[in-house]
Amino acid sequence: MSSDQLRVLDAVCTYMGLSPDEVRSSRGHPDIVFARRIHDYLCRTDLKLSFPQIQRAMSPIDRPLRSKSCASVIDRVSFVTDMLSSTSPKRERYVRAIAYLRTVLRS
Repeated sequence: MSSDQLRVLDAVCTYMGLSPDEVRSSRGHPDIVFARRIHDYLCRTDLKLSFPQIQRAMSPIDRPLRSKSCASVIDRVSFVTDMLSSTSPKRERYVRAIAYLRTVLRS
């Protein structure tokens, strides 16, 4: 994992009150899913990382990378992109998180 990607993960974890291991786990708790989506979106849009690069960093060390596993990263990034252009009541949570984290990461 690159130092920039580690900064994004640390910032997301601090913002959400989660550990990196929780975010990298396969658990489906709503806060963990939200953190994963935000991490992947920021890595893709701000760091310009490829989907395989993001997936490799987020895969638990004991789990081999499968080619189809990048589809989950693509789905998470697409979800956030769609959410940001929607009128859903949940949109504001994503907007606030991304704006705050971008501020933190630029400082």
